Amino acid sequence: MESCTNKDLDAIIETNLNSEQLKQFNRIFYGREDHCELKLRLSTLMASKNENFQVCGYSFAASKEEARSPRILKFGLVQHSIVLPTHKPLKEQRDAIFQKVGKIIDVAASEGIQIICLQEVWSAPFFLCTGEKNEWIEFVESPTDGPSIQFLALLAKKYSMSILAYNGGAVVAMRGQDCVAIATDKRFGIQAQTVSTNFPKVYRMGPTLFVGLPGLATDTQTVHQRLKFRMNLYELKENRVMRPKTFSAMLSNMLYEKRFGPYFIEPVIAGLDPYDNQPYVCNMDLIGCPNEPEDFVVSGTCSEQLYGMCEALWEPNLKPDELFETISQALVNAADRDAISGWGAVVYIIEKDKITEKHVKTRMD
Repeated sequence: MESCTNKDLDAIIETNLNSEQLKQFNRIFYGREDHCELKLRLSTLMASKNENFQVCGYSFAASKEEARSPRILKFGLVQHSIVLPTHKPLKEQRDAIFQKVGKIIDVAASEGIQIICLQEVWSAPFFLCTGEKNEWIEFVESPTDGPSIQFLALLAKKYSMSILAYNGGAVVAMRGQDCVAIATDKRFGIQAQTVSTNFPKVYRMGPTLFVGLPGLATDTQTVHQRLKFRMNLYELKENRVMRPKTFSAMLSNMLYEKRFGPYFIEPVIAGLDPYDNQPYVCNMDLIGCPNEPEDFVVSGTCSEQLYGMCEALWEPNLKPDELFETISQALVNAADRDAISGWGAVVYIIEKDKITEKHVKTRMD
């Protein structure tokens, strides 16, 4: 999508070539005879005309597989022009670009785009192409909470485009009296499509240690395998069982190592210390910042619902049976209010002499 000021090259080619010549051109230029242009919605075409940007869509077919059914992935590539003259105040230039790109993203969302890609340094008016530098330094911003990040975060929330919500899922852990519990839902999906109702998100890492890894399913499996490798290496070298707090530090360091290309997971750790049997719960963000409260931790796509339920139901010094009832009710009622988690739950009650695994039936719709 870009500013439409000159006559489109594709239109010139289609106007001046007959069907046979067009096939030959497409074969040489695109590598296939059929250009595979998609028909766009009327509202999309009207918006592009009103907002002065060009829009077009094309399909790319993959080889057919025998074992897996085909699926459709929609992605958008945005190339935009500057909006205001470069002698205008920098903030006005940036805000005008935000406004233009926001309208383009709104149109992309109406077409069902799942992944959208913006050009490099998209929020600045192309200062890299000029010999000047000093006046453009003000466009440098924080990669975590700069203006363009905050702008895109609002749009990502508006259209549920966070990669952490792509597969769905929820994990919660609670402390009790000489015990701890961790629970997760069973659903695995691709956005609104449910693929499996028995996908593991909580893994046993030691005699009394569990970790939950909600987030992007591929990263869940990768991180679990790497954690198992590092934990086995630690126990071989140290000849002792890893404590939950040590495990938490190891996981935090591993996530922080990848902070510039992070694993899209939000871990939850629950366990009893093997030496003094003290309960321990912890959660962290995708770059490994830990949170170690005295009551409960939550993670996943229904975190807001889980926080409300846990605040209402959790009490100090819960016995194992009471802890199971509390964490089950919290997870079931929270998942019922989230469209991309649920479809059953599994609860682990961790005590110093046993681990109890219980499966909970929930709504299956």
